Amino acid sequence: MAQRDGRHESRRLRRRVNCASSPSIRRFTRHGPCRRFFTRVSNSHLAHSPRIVSYTHHFTSTLASSSSRLFFAQPPPDRTGSRQTESFASFSMLDDVLTPSDAGYDDVLRAHYDGFVVDDPGALPASAHDDVRRAFQTMLENGEFTHDVLQAGQKVSRTFVRRVLLGERGCTYHYQRLRLFAQPWEGREAYDVVRELNERLKERTRRALAAGRHEKSECDYNVTLINYMETVEESEVALKDETMYGLGATSVSWHSDSSLRENSTVAVYHTYAAPKRRDWCVALRALNVECPVLRVPLEDRATYYMCGDFNATHHHAVLTGSSARFSSTHRVGVVAKDTWKYIKKRCIDALRLVPELEGDRVLDAKKIQLLAEVHREVEFQWIRMFHLQGEDHARLHARYWKQRIDELTEAWDRMEMCFRKILSKLKRSSSKTQPPRAYSMMLYAMTTVKELRDEHAKRCSASAYAQVPPSCQPVDLPSYDDTSPLPFELKPVIAFIEEERDARHGSK
Repeated sequence: MAQRDGRHESRRLRRRVNCASSPSIRRFTRHGPCRRFFTRVSNSHLAHSPRIVSYTHHFTSTLASSSSRLFFAQPPPDRTGSRQTESFASFSMLDDVLTPSDAGYDDVLRAHYDGFVVDDPGALPASAHDDVRRAFQTMLENGEFTHDVLQAGQKVSRTFVRRVLLGERGCTYHYQRLRLFAQPWEGREAYDVVRELNERLKERTRRALAAGRHEKSECDYNVTLINYMETVEESEVALKDETMYGLGATSVSWHSDSSLRENSTVAVYHTYAAPKRRDWCVALRALNVECPVLRVPLEDRATYYMCGDFNATHHHAVLTGSSARFSSTHRVGVVAKDTWKYIKKRCIDALRLVPELEGDRVLDAKKIQLLAEVHREVEFQWIRMFHLQGEDHARLHARYWKQRIDELTEAWDRMEMCFRKILSKLKRSSSKTQPPRAYSMMLYAMTTVKELRDEHAKRCSASAYAQVPPSCQPVDLPSYDDTSPLPFELKPVIAFIEEERDARHGSK
């Protein structure tokens, strides 16, 4: 492993104490690289080697003592000279971490990281690079980069990086229970520059795909997530260290990009905001394959590509450098359920049912179900997602998305009014007796909405929102008042449906 600077090494040394007894370490000894190492060693001719016996004994004894230093927390071996040739050397520090200066890097890259391609800065004209840098800087000065607050399971957390999404009109991008709304990448000078970059990268990607086995991979990028990444010193929140391989501070930890078209390529253009030291890196690891991790330095204005199925079969992480960095990650985002065109059609289809459900007919449970599904999707996947990101988000999206969210809110309000009229038809005093299925479907619809509202309110109260400016904190919309068709708190409505159902058809 390449030598680390003093800052990263001191962090690693501080983590030695009491880590051996942690649950994550105990899990590590049962699974993953550790288990694979001992399996391979025990099945090999090296199993009885005095050096291996000593090595394994030292490892197991260190883990047994919470006060001991773990073997992978020791200072890394010097790999600046000749590499070790012993068979067991490839297993030190869990698995090797190779850099382009290491012997064997190219072989490992070809064997296990096929699909990862780096484009030299000279692939694009110098004027294009300058334009892109200026565009990113303009967007930064305009306050367009903001922190996302994500939810994974019950954990709500703020991203270390600031981001903005650009793309084709009406596109959104959904990840970790947050919907990002793309700024249309035309109509503003800075956005036009990004669109031009997108077209150039499409062409460069096609050339890269034609040269490898991923020729059929999609690369018609429809969105780009532009990141602004700060250094350890600049970041408002302490960056996390990568602990499995001792890679130092990360701006983005191990992950695969989500919500992408299957077998699509990702292109990442990279440039430093104010170059001092050009020491950012991307780390790569293969999934379900035993091979070294790669640490790839990122040259200013270079582009790297994850072609074909690479994103699905590998993880990548961004290792923090000592100068602020921009990266533009061009993707083929899924569009089946993530566009304005899609949700508008859903609303039109649902609102066509309103006259029938409000009329003097026996209620059709299937039509209630469709209306309820669209009502939930509009409220929680679009309206609340838009306002969850705060007043600044609405202001920045005033050009395109604000009026469309207002349209969705009007459609949602009509659906709420329709539900109120359905409730009137469920009363015992109504002229017609409604089928039991209608009561059951309305009960399910209202109960589900109540649960989702409770969950949304809990998310909005998470402490992570204290880490973002007040103008980026959630806005409670759509709003309710005395004139609203239904109340925000649906407990009385649910109780009413249950009472009327029992009176008409008996308890179910």
